[in-house]
Formats: sequence, C-alpha cells, structure tokens
Amino acid sequence: MLFGWPQNIEAILELSFARLTSRRERAEEELKLRVVDCEEKLVELGKDIDVFRRKEVSLQGRHLRGDGGFTDPQGFLIPIFSL
Repeated sequence: MLFGWPQNIEAILELSFARLTSRRERAEEELKLRVVDCEEKLVELGKDIDVFRRKEVSLQGRHLRGDGGFTDPQGFLIPIFSL
C-alpha cells in the first residue's frame, strides 16, 4: 500500500484535470453567451442614440418652454406629439 500511492495520486490528478476541463468549457460557453447578449444590447443602445440625435437635430432652433412644450423662433407653439 505504501508504494501504491503514485497510482492513486495519478488517478486523482486525472479526475481533477477532467473536472477542470469541463468547468473551463462551461465557463467559456457562458462567457460567449454573455458577449452575444452584450453586443445585442450595444446595438440597441446605438439605435436609441441615433433616435436621440435625430430628435436633437429636428429640435434645433426651437425653444423648450416651462410647461414642456416647444416654440419655434417666431414664438409659435409646437406640440410635442407632432415631432
């Protein structure tokens, strides 16, 4: 039994290596899914930013009133829902 310990350790090391390999592969797959989700969110945020940029350009020359409405340079009211 005393001289059998190297075989026991070898079996334990092989099992540990297999477990670590399995966990690494699972972690890699989870990370890939998180990266895909993150990229999708970035695309959606980019679309939102483009919408805000377009609204900003369309609102140039118009002034925000205290009640949340807009007026053009001549002072006429511009309803928000018409933008």
